[in-house]
Amino acid sequence: MQDTDELQFIDEDESPKKVETGPLSEDQKWKMIIVDDEDAVHKITELVLKDFTFNGKKLEFINAYSAEEAKALMDKNSDIALMFLDVVMESDDAGLLFVKYVRETLKDNLIRIILRTGQPGAAPEIEVAQKYDINDYKQKTELTTQKMYTVVISSLRSYQNIKQLDDIRNNLEKIVELRSAELRKINDDLKVEVEERKRAEHDAEAANQSKSIFLANMSHEIRTPMNAIIGYAEILKRDKQLNSEQFSAINTIERSSNHLLTLINDILDISKIEAGRMELKTNDFNLADFAREISQMFLPRCEEKALTWQIEGIEEGCRLPVNGDEAKLKQVLINLIGNALKFTETGGVILRITTEEDDYYFFEITDTGEGISPESLKTIFEPFKQDEQKYHKGGTGLGLAICDKHVELMGGKLGVQSTLDKGSRFFFRLKFAPALGDIKSRVTEKRKVLGLEEGYKVKAVVVDDVDLDRELMTKSLEDIGVEVVAATNGADAIDKTREQIPNIVFVDYRMEQMDGIETISRIKNEFGDKVKAIIVSASVFDHHLKQFNDSGCDGVISKPFHVEDVYKCMAKTLNIKYKYAKIDEPQSTAASKFEMPEITIPGDLLARMNKAAEFNEITELENLLIELETLGPEAVALADHIRALAKQYDMDGILDVFKKLG
Repeated sequence: MQDTDELQFIDEDESPKKVETGPLSEDQKWKMIIVDDEDAVHKITELVLKDFTFNGKKLEFINAYSAEEAKALMDKNSDIALMFLDVVMESDDAGLLFVKYVRETLKDNLIRIILRTGQPGAAPEIEVAQKYDINDYKQKTELTTQKMYTVVISSLRSYQNIKQLDDIRNNLEKIVELRSAELRKINDDLKVEVEERKRAEHDAEAANQSKSIFLANMSHEIRTPMNAIIGYAEILKRDKQLNSEQFSAINTIERSSNHLLTLINDILDISKIEAGRMELKTNDFNLADFAREISQMFLPRCEEKALTWQIEGIEEGCRLPVNGDEAKLKQVLINLIGNALKFTETGGVILRITTEEDDYYFFEITDTGEGISPESLKTIFEPFKQDEQKYHKGGTGLGLAICDKHVELMGGKLGVQSTLDKGSRFFFRLKFAPALGDIKSRVTEKRKVLGLEEGYKVKAVVVDDVDLDRELMTKSLEDIGVEVVAATNGADAIDKTREQIPNIVFVDYRMEQMDGIETISRIKNEFGDKVKAIIVSASVFDHHLKQFNDSGCDGVISKPFHVEDVYKCMAKTLNIKYKYAKIDEPQSTAASKFEMPEITIPGDLLARMNKAAEFNEITELENLLIELETLGPEAVALADHIRALAKQYDMDGILDVFKKLG
């Protein structure tokens, strides 16, 4: 059958046929397949788009006059970016069935599918959009020349962003695998050397120093691509056209990346400690508010595990203004309380803070968990030491070692008392001087930056020799209305600063020929405080920070960065204001209200699910949940509950579920 309405284009003002949004590339064309049984539709479409370019690449047209012919062409071309698809061809629903073939049989979720029809009655828009995974729906009579350009541009931009994110993720996995193999080899070599020279203290110290240098370099190489993953995930989340499934997928990418970043930071912290480069960074803070924030963080997790949570020594409304290293104290308490929750199945956890004389404060974390064996207590604060029976709980084996060193650096000593099957108690005493000034109340609501407040204008130069990082920073700033000029190296940045006289420059640290420090020094020598300078770096050791400050920079942003960190730094540096949109606080999770069903799961299936959760194999776990759902309605509810925990990256919660089922 054929559509009764032919494709029409209404005359309009001349529309731009060339769209540039990024670096030019001449290596290939955008592949576009036109699937329509009307020859005139093919000719008109090609005529309108023959001179169209996007990102420096033209369109390569692939023509199919039926769904069956399109299947053969799709099998031969795996990199088609865009499809214009008719509905009524060899059958009334040929186009719709072809959509299912592309998405479900070919598993192609990258191609952008634009459904266009001359018979909307045969395929109502709302019904089609709900049932079929298409990206747009157009009636042939409404496809003007201008709308044709708009559809193609938005579709190619969406395809490019999604494919770029997919490529970055694949590259990161290869990098992590390669670096992990290198690290294993280095650790193996180090063990052999230590075994051979166990009495040679000097050589062992040298080996540790070498390891620290290696870890710092490895951290830089991993944090750089992670900057792109986290950054582009945040940019994609700002797209209001995302459906719930896409938003959830991007959320998962972001949470998973942040989880990996936490592990990397643990390794980096221990390498800083071993290299003797960990320093105190003190600030004024309200210890009472600080403790309440810690409490709010862990209360939901305790409720989820049906544990009691108590915080003692902090009265409602009291204030304890002190001066100390808030970040390190927070890291210590989160680690200790997190461990207490991890190893406690019944009873509860208590955080007790006691105010003593002469500005001393005593901290205790007590749990009713499984306790620690006397043998394990001997080495509990050593790096990479974990009780063999507790490896399934996850982690790097560095948390307690970092806590011990942080408490020592703050002038205290971390102690522990534990009895098997009764629980553990960790404690330390610290001295905090009174706060040096007034402490402002913390802003607890989360706010999303929409743009610059009316009356504010900002021009920025962004310099980075890595295309992805440069484009990411540029996009983050342009999203809120900042005028951005991009530069590819230090010399280019200096030239463009002279031409544009921006308010602020964002400069990458590691660049060839002229690094970030030299670039900023030259800009500051020429323009002084007229141009603010922010250095962006994946090198986060304290001696690097000193170099940055000495160069005259006005701020430092660490990679991987969150866009909100960039906006906060810019607001502080330029004294500007933003327009905000309030973000609703997340509702109470269903996990805390979930009632475990009475269900019998085959032992083999339960063991495989438990293993997938232990090793963070999310894809394998999802496949096993599909298998679980075949056991009946209660199994479906259980699978949904586990998926909710997986989306929060709560592997501990999932393992608790499997333990109760076993």
